Amino acid sequence: VGVSGTFNMYGGTISGNTADGTETHGGGGVSVGSSSTFTMNGGTISGNKAVSNGGGVRVCYGGTFTMNDGTIGGNKATNNEKTNTTYGGGVYVNGGTFTMNGGSITKCTAYAGGGGGVYVSGGTFIMNGGIITGNSAKPNHTSTDDIGCGGGVYGKDATITINVGTITGNKATNGGGLYTSSGKLTIDGATVTGNT
Repeated sequence: VGVSGTFNMYGGTISGNTADGTETHGGGGVSVGSSSTFTMNGGTISGNKAVSNGGGVRVCYGGTFTMNDGTIGGNKATNNEKTNTTYGGGVYVNGGTFTMNGGSITKCTAYAGGGGGVYVSGGTFIMNGGIITGNSAKPNHTSTDDIGCGGGVYGKDATITINVGTITGNKATNGGGLYTSSGKLTIDGATVTGNT
């Protein structure tokens, strides 16, 4: 979704796609750019991969992604070369806004990076419902960055507000459920349990 574009998803599947750009690119299934809007009201974004960031979804530079229902599942930020870190197995947000009102983010993986389910850098993540479960962040042992962190959600210089919803059954080296760095995290009424 390019500059000032709009995409509304009511059903169907975005699956089996690959983004093989550099670390400044990504979004194996969906990429939402500057001042653009993607609204997910149902359907599935699954089985996609990015060699860099955002195996399922990438939201950058003022873009907005709103998830009302549906599933983001089984996506991977792969780091094929195993030399750089990768972030956001399910969703990668850099300077954009991701609002989750329902649905599920499940079984996504950030290989050699952080934020198995959701990674947010310099942006905003608001969770008003839904479930983030079964995601994982694995470490890259060749780097000294904060990696292998935030199996469910990773925030760096980000604003994360979790009002309602469940974060459970996620895994990481540090912060199985949640991990934040140099940002603001607010939890009010959510359930964070059973993470490793």
